[in-house]
Amino acid sequence: MPDFPRPARAVLLVALASTTLPSLAHADTGIMVAYDAASGTVTRSVAVETADLPLSSADGRAALDRRIMIAARQACGYEGMNGLRQPADFKRCLSKARTDAMNAAALRN
Repeated sequence: MPDFPRPARAVLLVALASTTLPSLAHADTGIMVAYDAASGTVTRSVAVETADLPLSSADGRAALDRRIMIAARQACGYEGMNGLRQPADFKRCLSKARTDAMNAAALRN
């Protein structure tokens, strides 16, 4: 995956994988976590598979949260990050990505 620079301000968009809102249990592609730079020139998307998760159970919802966290880190540029402290723009991106993805999952359920 190419290494895109992280702008100081980032907008995180979460798009539904399809225009219809099928149940997550029957979703083919799941949720998309997309990172769009403030300039709108760079978009990074990471698919989150949901079809195999029993979202009616606490374990299924916890697994979804873990998958969303991994996808958000990838979309926000976690790869290759050095040092112990995460930059503020990464933290904002990660928080927005998780919130938007969980909201998208709730809409599809």
